[in-house]
Amino acid sequence: MGSFMDKLRMLFNSNSEGPDPAITHGEKQGGVIRIFCTKNGRYLIQAVPNISLSQRMFDLSKRTYSGSIRGIEADWARYGPESFYFEVMKVVPRPAGMNDKEYFKILSETEREISQEEDPAMLYNASDNE
Repeated sequence: MGSFMDKLRMLFNSNSEGPDPAITHGEKQGGVIRIFCTKNGRYLIQAVPNISLSQRMFDLSKRTYSGSIRGIEADWARYGPESFYFEVMKVVPRPAGMNDKEYFKILSETEREISQEEDPAMLYNASDNE
C-alpha cells in the first residue's frame, strides 16, 4: 500500500500511470472547503480536488506546526495552527469519465458561487500574504 508520503507523491506525479486506486476509490471526492480562524473570524474558501487528502494535509500541518496554507500564512504564524479548523462546505461529485480540466472548472465555479455569498472583508485570498 505504501506510506502516506508515497501516496501523495503518486497523486501529484503527473508522469505516473495514475493515483493509487486505494486512495481514489471511494475516497477522492472534491469540493469546496473553508479554513476558519477562531481568533479573528476570517476564513479561506478553496476548491479542492480531493477533500480527504486536503483534510489530512491540514491535520498534519496542525500537528507538526509545519507548513501553512497559502493566504493564511501570517495569521497561522501569529495565532498558531490550533486557531484554525477545517470545514467541508460542499462536496462536488465528479461525473464518470470527466477529465481533470473539466472537473477543476466545475470546482472553481462552485468556489466562486459560494465566495460571492460571503462577506469579502472576512475572506482570506489565496494570493494574500499579509
